[in-house]
Amino acid sequence: MDVKLNTRTMSGKSTGYWQSLGCHELGHTGGLGHRSHSSDSNDNSCMREEIWPRYFDTHDIDAVNHYV
Repeated sequence: MDVKLNTRTMSGKSTGYWQSLGCHELGHTGGLGHRSHSSDSNDNSCMREEIWPRYFDTHDIDAVNHYV
């Protein structure tokens, strides 16, 4: 799978934003879906859409390990 990020239309974003977006899109290639606050109550999953953590949490990692 290829993950391509269009940096031209999203110029001016921080490094942290791009790290979170890369983590999020890479998560989709591993079979992860979007997470909501109710399934990520400590707000630390990059699979959230409305906040920008930069890493997978243990729930995400367990789901990928189960998926493969």
